[in-house]
Amino acid sequence: MVLESVYRSGQWGEIREGDELRPGQPFMQIVDLRSIVLQARINQVDMEGVRLDLPARVHFEAYPSLEIPAEVVSVGTFAQPSRWRACYVRDVPLRLKLQAEDERFVPNLSANADIVIDSED
Repeated sequence: MVLESVYRSGQWGEIREGDELRPGQPFMQIVDLRSIVLQARINQVDMEGVRLDLPARVHFEAYPSLEIPAEVVSVGTFAQPSRWRACYVRDVPLRLKLQAEDERFVPNLSANADIVIDSED
């Protein structure tokens, strides 16, 4: 179980007893650690060639030497405004399913991925 974040007293924090929630607002996620999916975003400029079932390598910031194989399982249909760049730069949501388990995995770790578009023998 992973508690969602809420904006409280000028900062973000996990939802706790006494917080006010709106109807329909999610307050937690139930996570299956045997099937971890990385929810990511890719710049619209880098989308050419990205498709389902492409292999990828995932790196976790908490474990720099750890590299986990993954595959692209979902590519978003609509580009969305980027959170940190100019409004005309768009990102496309992606989901990558990790192909290995590790006892160090916990929900909401920050990670990045390299998607293998093409390779040569």
